[in-house]
Amino acid sequence: MPIKKLLERSDFGQALAEHWKFICAEINYVPIFSIARDIVLELPSGSDEDLRELAKYALRITTRKAALRHDLMGRVYHLLLHDAKYLGTYYTSVGAATLLLKLSLGKAWNIDWSDLARLRQLRFADLACGTGTLLMAASQAITDNFVHATAAKGVKIDTSLLRELHRAIMEDITHGYDVLLTAAHLTASTLALLSPEIAFRKMQLYSVPLGKDSSGVRLGSIDF
Repeated sequence: MPIKKLLERSDFGQALAEHWKFICAEINYVPIFSIARDIVLELPSGSDEDLRELAKYALRITTRKAALRHDLMGRVYHLLLHDAKYLGTYYTSVGAATLLLKLSLGKAWNIDWSDLARLRQLRFADLACGTGTLLMAASQAITDNFVHATAAKGVKIDTSLLRELHRAIMEDITHGYDVLLTAAHLTASTLALLSPEIAFRKMQLYSVPLGKDSSGVRLGSIDF
């Protein structure tokens, strides 16, 4: 349900809690909406106006489509991550990621980018994926190549074809690993937002162990 619709309710906080429970039960995104719902339920009475202000800011951001392409979650996440310097966590800028993947997936690849079955066999991995900036850039570069190659053949590109491509990117092509489980969750959300209406059967995103455990010392993605 759109935020604008929920804002019509007099009990806005309760409306959010009810709808986020529905999302967790019927759709997914549990790592995001379950925590958000718990927070809303713990807020003191009289917090509805504050929640409404936050909702209005969310609407301002989502109405500016360009802003959604600049990895806002990644920027916020790295600002809040207190252990960043100890974990070697560094933010990859959107500009750097886009340039890298556009160059990497340029004309040197000797494949038919319009062949969806062939694309499903590709594998791209980020062994320290963070919030998914590089994987997002890879997804967009693959999509651009697919659109250009398909259009060049005179084939009509409709919504169903792009959805099938995005499902292939999410389920088969992109692989992400990180020692922080929260990073893997954010990567999943970041990639899913490219096409939120699609339900995925699986995602190739994993949290790898770091530190000392019963089997010895684990080195995260390096050990993996």
